[in-house]
Amino acid sequence: MNGASDQTVVNSIAGVLEKRIHEWYGESAVLDSNSFSLRRYPYSFFIGFPIKTSTGDQTLLVKIHRKPNIATLAEALTTNRLRELARNEYEMSQMIWRVFEEENSPDCQAVQYLDHLEEWNALLMREVKGKMLKEYLLHPSLAVRSPKAMEQLLSFLSSAAHWLRIFHRRISGLQTAVFPVEEAGQWMKEVLSKLQLNSNGQVDVAPYQRALERTLESLRALTISIGLLHSDFHFSNILITSEGSACVLDYSLNYRGPIYFDLATLLIDPQTRKAQILTGGWFLTSRFVQTCRQSILNSYFGSESYSENVLNFYCALAVLNKWSADEADFAIRPGVVNSLLAQMTRRYYAELLPLYL
Repeated sequence: MNGASDQTVVNSIAGVLEKRIHEWYGESAVLDSNSFSLRRYPYSFFIGFPIKTSTGDQTLLVKIHRKPNIATLAEALTTNRLRELARNEYEMSQMIWRVFEEENSPDCQAVQYLDHLEEWNALLMREVKGKMLKEYLLHPSLAVRSPKAMEQLLSFLSSAAHWLRIFHRRISGLQTAVFPVEEAGQWMKEVLSKLQLNSNGQVDVAPYQRALERTLESLRALTISIGLLHSDFHFSNILITSEGSACVLDYSLNYRGPIYFDLATLLIDPQTRKAQILTGGWFLTSRFVQTCRQSILNSYFGSESYSENVLNFYCALAVLNKWSADEADFAIRPGVVNSLLAQMTRRYYAELLPLYL
């Protein structure tokens, strides 16, 4: 723990949980408030409380929203904007849970949120046990081209795309609308500006801007599906349970836009992992990357038609956004080695982007 204020908040939450734990885990359930864990992420704190039940040990997770500059739990509780985020997340979580329960699909599920403690701005949820999808992507067996590992990853990608399809079609309130050229153009400018800034001008973004602007002009009359987005749909936010189903985490649910935005984030993930970049594209063969892409698209669209041009536009922006984030990491870690890695990374992205432009 970093200070007394954190301990005080944890103790007060534990006191409430001890009184209500039987509602969620049965009469024999016991909460171990002394063995909690506290994990800090840029936009949330997670407190894990071990629970002993008649059917085995489980973990109750308590999520409290934060901003990266917030250091303590107590400080997070005083930020009103974070309270609104928590209320919205809880309301949406209830809808997501109901929909996935109704779907009763063996290959995807939702996190069960148990309650929202308004006083502490705390979201309570059952822990879903499993491994992040990125662990299957980055496993050495995939690098040595194990057929079993490759087949398994493709199956999990199909499940993740199925999860996204259910979310978009049953929860996000899809509407058909003319492609939002102005909004897409603004995001394009923001991404390119950030890349130029983070690379300290080392990346010439002008060719990418020209190519993207040409694509934008060609999309003006197109109608597409727009709805509520997950907004961060990548391998690190997709959990594969012990039963092999996909369970998606960390949805922000405060942005509406084309469904292609979420799809692009998922599609470009394998190509923009450091293992792939630093091996010059060797870690995953281009053929397997293409197979992954097709598995995702087949599961999401099925026999429905979709716009390859819109998909490629958002994939290009997702790649540029990831490139910008990598440049920011290099900028805060100066040195000869990082300078060489930055050069290697720039060559890789410059060769990758023409696939989408």
